[in-house]
Amino acid sequence: MTNSQRLQILLVDDDPIFAIGLQTALREQGYTDILISNQVTTAESALSLIANNLPDLVVLELNLRLADPAQISGIQFCQEVHRQYPNLPIFLLTSQTNPELLLTAYNLGVKGYCVKGTPLTTVVRGLREVASGGNYWQSAQNIQTITPKRKSQKWLQVQRRVGLEQIDNSLKKVNHSLSNSNLPVLDWLFWRGRRRELLLARWLVNQLLPVEYVVIDNQVVSASNIVSDSTSAIVPNPQASLIPSQQTQINKNNIYEKTLAQIQSGVDNLTKSPLEIDILRTKPKKELLYLVYNQVIRTVDKLKFTNTDEEELLNNINLIIKDLWQVSSFDFITKHYANILTEKVQLLDILLKEAEFIREDLLDKIPFKLEVFQYLISEEIEPEKVQARLDILWHNLIIEIANGVMLTILNNFLDEEIIQPDIYQHKIISSRDIAKFRNRLSWKYRREKYLEDPQNIFEDQYKVYYFDKGGILKTYIKACRKNELKQLKGFRWWVTIAVEARDAIAPGIVALIDWLGRIVVYLLTEVIGKAIGLIGKGFVQGIGNAVQETRYRNRNSNRLK
Repeated sequence: MTNSQRLQILLVDDDPIFAIGLQTALREQGYTDILISNQVTTAESALSLIANNLPDLVVLELNLRLADPAQISGIQFCQEVHRQYPNLPIFLLTSQTNPELLLTAYNLGVKGYCVKGTPLTTVVRGLREVASGGNYWQSAQNIQTITPKRKSQKWLQVQRRVGLEQIDNSLKKVNHSLSNSNLPVLDWLFWRGRRRELLLARWLVNQLLPVEYVVIDNQVVSASNIVSDSTSAIVPNPQASLIPSQQTQINKNNIYEKTLAQIQSGVDNLTKSPLEIDILRTKPKKELLYLVYNQVIRTVDKLKFTNTDEEELLNNINLIIKDLWQVSSFDFITKHYANILTEKVQLLDILLKEAEFIREDLLDKIPFKLEVFQYLISEEIEPEKVQARLDILWHNLIIEIANGVMLTILNNFLDEEIIQPDIYQHKIISSRDIAKFRNRLSWKYRREKYLEDPQNIFEDQYKVYYFDKGGILKTYIKACRKNELKQLKGFRWWVTIAVEARDAIAPGIVALIDWLGRIVVYLLTEVIGKAIGLIGKGFVQGIGNAVQETRYRNRNSNRLK
């Protein structure tokens, strides 16, 4: 079957793991008539692709993450596609279960919907139905057509919908004007102010005006009515819970519970080496570690449900780790630094700028990433010693990703006016205190790069951190690193030579010191000690003779008298 004969799908989803899993599942389960021809992460990229090459069907994640309020949301994308390409069908394969948003999407012409977590056979049936011109909407028990019914306050609901449409249209015009690089300064200031007013108006409308509800068979749809199937080959709803899935709880319950308990018991740094997360107070530090912990578990669930094989995992492990860092950074920063995320400080731009640096300097250096995910995905029971080793590596993965989040913050949010007293340590009260903390980290990076890392490579070991004894400890995991040793150059290579020379010379030096020690002991005890003893003995005897002689003279003198 040629590509032109297959159903050409444009996938709009900002979760790369889901995209990989969906493509793999379609291929491995023999759905050769469906081809994901393109996959993009933003609505803007999707509109650009559609303009150049119209697909047969658009599959959309409605919950696209927006780092910039000016970015097009999932609902706005549906509106734009419906306006420009009224005959192009949209199918929602999303984690979204909000009845209001689903009804809005329905009113904008969306033809199909399945929640993430639906069995692949059901999703494929829906895709084919929508591509052929039909409708396919999923409910908890079966697939039915949504019949929208208005509740009370119909007039206000209509005003709400119309008002939001007008605001969105005005925002598009304002953004178009701001995109003009030759715009005079006064005009630029005017349009920026207008844009802020429109964003505020949209927020107020969403907060104050009543919403509509989707009704299926006269029953209001709620988040609990649209459920995922635990047997699905598709990614489950990532917003459903921070608790691992039932299958994961059954097989990895002890591992996850033990790790969670260790984080709860304490996260103080008990090593002499500073960590990026040390700048945080205990509560936000635990919060960040919980966040990374939950993101890793979610990712494991996704990989399990998409039946990702070892080759796919190997090829995408660095992308998975990078995505974990980005998602964790996005969630933590938007919660604690929302007040500084303005038009001039865009989180998406920061994460994109920092991605390469964080990857090279931290994420790529995390040891045994692939083995950790294989361990968490696998249902096999490992030997006790192997499991203990993998548990340490799993802890190290959480700690290092959390360090990456804080390194991003330290590299970008250093201004005095954005100090966060509620999350930083009590002694961190100014940007100068943060600068001192960063300087200590800089010295640690240099020491690790030029001294510790070459030594660890030479000695075939990795330094890792783990949770135990109410805090974070450090240990070393043995593993062959000959390939890395061959690639060392310059000063780092000379460090290994020095270590090797130390190891070569050390036994001889130890033996020499031992021999010299024995000689010194012999001289002190057998020669000097005996000599001192003889001298002392003669000195005491001389004193004794002098005393006796004095007594003898005194007696004689008394007799003569």
